[in-house]
Amino acid sequence: MLCWYNFKVFFNRFQFILSNSAKNISQTRMSRKNKVATVTIALIDATIDDKLRFLQCRFRLGVEKCKSKVVKSNSPKVKWQELFNLNMYEDQFMLETTLLDKDGFLGRNLLDLSALEKEKTHQLKLDIEGDVADVKIFILLTISGTPLLNTVTELEDVNNAQKILEVKEENNSTEVGWLSVIVFGAKGLCAQDCYCVLKLINNRLQTHTEYKTCDPSWMKIFTFEITDITSTLEISIVDEKKVEEVGKIYVPLFRIKNGVKVWYALKDHTQRERAKGNNPRILLEMRTSWHLTRAAIRMVNPKETDLLATNVKVDRRLFARNINRARVVTKWTLDTLKLIKTCFEWESRKSNVTALIIWIIFCYFFKIWMLPLLLLIPFIKYRPQKYVLINCKYILLQMITLPI
Repeated sequence: MLCWYNFKVFFNRFQFILSNSAKNISQTRMSRKNKVATVTIALIDATIDDKLRFLQCRFRLGVEKCKSKVVKSNSPKVKWQELFNLNMYEDQFMLETTLLDKDGFLGRNLLDLSALEKEKTHQLKLDIEGDVADVKIFILLTISGTPLLNTVTELEDVNNAQKILEVKEENNSTEVGWLSVIVFGAKGLCAQDCYCVLKLINNRLQTHTEYKTCDPSWMKIFTFEITDITSTLEISIVDEKKVEEVGKIYVPLFRIKNGVKVWYALKDHTQRERAKGNNPRILLEMRTSWHLTRAAIRMVNPKETDLLATNVKVDRRLFARNINRARVVTKWTLDTLKLIKTCFEWESRKSNVTALIIWIIFCYFFKIWMLPLLLLIPFIKYRPQKYVLINCKYILLQMITLPI
């Protein structure tokens, strides 16, 4: 009886625990809010007084948080040039920006994201209210990745996008033109849970994330303002879990064929090799509409600078390697000139006669258009081993090492 009583008590407790866990799971599912969009923040710089500071910037959007690196500076303009992504959920539209020093709190700014236009990059200067006066933070903010906005479901949507592009071009009086990009999807990716990012100079838009598939179908329409027709559209596919690029392509604007669906092969970050996956590719349809006179005038002016581009530092190892390479080429050139000089100084009859015969044949058959062919000599001499048809050194070495 005692054993039966203990078993009954244990069973009741186990059933109670299961019921409570099920209730908790259901409550968390009910309380979990749907993702509305992705907020991309490019933190560029901050304007502050001339004082030695260790500054850090923090962003908070609902439960999402991120922070920048600590920058030591005593100049009036502090640069970060960092990129952050925050998930926007329902009823969470207040972006809180906090500026901190090593001594403590400097100021805060609250921005209502519901008042900003979606699928557009905004250049904002945030006024930081706090102990220090006249502090401003310059950011690029984009609300994109909305699943139900600017989607392509039928052919009418594509035609409507083309009409909107034509209307914008007619009403536009300042910009060079407009670019419309339809991102249909991708195939053969090496990762799941991917989204597509499109960047045109400082304008950055992205699709929503397609989960649990290597062949995502985004079906999204994006529109960009063209400020320079010679610029390049950067398209990259990013894995959401690992936060790394799966593939990337660059498309110059003046090479776009209007209204033609094109499969583009994805490459790695070096743009030399094919990206990982099963023949990874992306299907795009692009249209450009631009004014010839404005584009010509814009080309005379300086190009728009990429605010996220950093100055490339000199790599000491690469610099030393290039110097050694230049030394080898210089030494080879000097040795060649010395050899040519000795051939015409009549120190050796055999070498001089041979050089004279070669020189006569060269002068007889040489034409002026053959002069660039002399530049191929260093490439032939220093060609890789796999491109050598007959390896004379290897054959001689084998003949020497053969047993008698």
